[in-house]
Amino acid sequence: MHYFFLGISALAFVCCEPSGNRTPASALKKPSGNSIQHAKHFGLEEREGYRLLTLCGKKNAVDTTAVFVLYDSLKPALKFNQTTYFIKVPCTRIVALSSIYSAMLAELNALKRLVAIDNVDYVNQTEIVEKHRSGQLMEVSKGPQLDIEKTLLLKPDMVLMFGMGNAEDESPPQLLKAEIPVALIVDHLEETPLARAEWIKFIAAFAGKGKQADSIFKAVERNYIALKDSIQKLEKGPKVLSELKYGETWYVPGGKSFMSAFINDARGLYAWKENKDKGSLPLSFEQVYRIAGDAEVWINLSMVISQNEMLGEDERYQKFKAFQTNRLYNNNKRVNAKGYSDYWETAMFHPDRVLRDLILIFHSPDVNEKELYYYRKIR
Repeated sequence: MHYFFLGISALAFVCCEPSGNRTPASALKKPSGNSIQHAKHFGLEEREGYRLLTLCGKKNAVDTTAVFVLYDSLKPALKFNQTTYFIKVPCTRIVALSSIYSAMLAELNALKRLVAIDNVDYVNQTEIVEKHRSGQLMEVSKGPQLDIEKTLLLKPDMVLMFGMGNAEDESPPQLLKAEIPVALIVDHLEETPLARAEWIKFIAAFAGKGKQADSIFKAVERNYIALKDSIQKLEKGPKVLSELKYGETWYVPGGKSFMSAFINDARGLYAWKENKDKGSLPLSFEQVYRIAGDAEVWINLSMVISQNEMLGEDERYQKFKAFQTNRLYNNNKRVNAKGYSDYWETAMFHPDRVLRDLILIFHSPDVNEKELYYYRKIR
C-alpha cells in the first residue's frame, strides 16, 4: 500500500541519451530491435551472447544510473562508467522487496526463482502465500527496515527493491559491500499506465522470462489501446477526484502522473489535469475542496469500505458533491485476509483491467458492481 501511495514515447534505447562521456557511445548505441516502447526509465538491448539492461533511476530520466549485463554462459569483457552488474541469468535466488515484483514473477511462472519477499501481509497471490507457509519463502522486511543479516544469509543473486529516484544513494550499503546486485525499480516515475506495465520486461530479464513478458505485455497493450479507442466518440466524462487526506495532508496525483493518464484515457476530467507534476501534490483539505468539491466521481479511497468510515476520519468529506450523490468507488473489491487489495499488486501490469473499470464507472453511473474487476462502490 505504501508503495503506491507515494507515488507513449518510443525509446532510442537506455530510456534517454547518455550524459556527457559517462558511458562509451559504442556501448549505448541505438539498437535495431529494442522491445521497450513506452517506458522511459529503462532500456533493453539484445546483443550477441548477452542482454544489456539499463536503468534511468533519476526522476528526470536523463541519466543512465545502472547497467546490468545479463549473460547466459560467458561473461562479456565490457567496461562502463556507471554502476555495472554482470549477472549470469536466469537468476535462481531472487529477493523481491515488494509484493508487486513477486506478483510479476508469479505472472511469469517464475516463482521457483523467488527465495524471499518483504512482507507476506501485503500478498494476495495464493501461490506466494502457500510458498511462504511451507517454509520455502522467507520474509525479510516485516517492518520498514530490511533485515540485512537474514538477507545476506540467503545468498541472493538478485535483489529487487523500490526506489525514489536517487539510485546512487538508495541501495543498502551492506548488500553492495557483499557484491549482491540490487535493482531499484522506479516504475512509479513513469507517466502512463502502459509505461508502468512494461516494467514486467525488466523483472523478466533477470528471471530468464523475456518471451513470456513480451507475450503478456502485448496482450495487455492490445486490450488497453482497444478500450481507449472504443470510447473516443463519447463526450468527455465526469470531473474526477482521487485519494483521501492522510493526516493533515491530501496527496493527489499530479497532472502528469500515471493516474491522471488513466482518468484521461477513460475520458474522465481529472481535477488537476493541467498540473505538470509526475508525482503526488501535497495539498490541504481547503485546497482540494476549492478545486474538486464539485467533482462528480471520487475514486481510490485508501482502505475504507463505507461512507461512515470516511466520515469517521473527517466529517468534512460529506461536503463533496461525489459523496452527496453516492458516486464513490474504491479499488478494494479484491482483498486478502489482512484487507490489502490485489489492485496494489496486479493492476500495475494489468492496466487494461483498471481502464475498463474506470470507463464503466465514469460513463455508466448505475454500473453493476459485478462487472467491475478491482473497484467497488462505497455506500
